[in-house]
Amino acid sequence: MESPLDEVSGQKFKSMQNCMWNVVITLTTTGYGDIYPKTALGRIVGSLLMIWGTFLVSFFVVTVSNMLTFTS
Repeated sequence: MESPLDEVSGQKFKSMQNCMWNVVITLTTTGYGDIYPKTALGRIVGSLLMIWGTFLVSFFVVTVSNMLTFTS
């Protein structure tokens, strides 16, 4: 669906690597910025950091939720 926008966006949506990068960015709700990794190694490190950050936030939410749970 996005392949007609290849030239406008600068992304090559026919490349599996670029498509997987866009999936990771979308699923971790990171979004795009002015500076982002363009090499494969940079994207791997970025993906791992995004997944780790999502884990830390979810761990914090569960911990606070358990602390605020009322007992009978």
